Amino acid sequence: MSQRAARARRQLRSRLGELPRDREIHVICRSAQRAYYATRILLQNGFKARNISGGMLARAMVSA
Repeated sequence: MSQRAARARRQLRSRLGELPRDREIHVICRSAQRAYYATRILLQNGFKARNISGGMLARAMVSA
């Protein structure tokens, strides 16, 4: 786990109160690994969340 990824997860946990609980949150990153962890954090804290499979790399391949 990189320092940057760990810092991002800590920041997400500290800012959960700023996120909407009344709608689903779609989470995406470059390759989907960080989004996977972020989605787990959201789900564990009672949010409706979905990880966008494959991340931006997969989306770029589909649209190319």
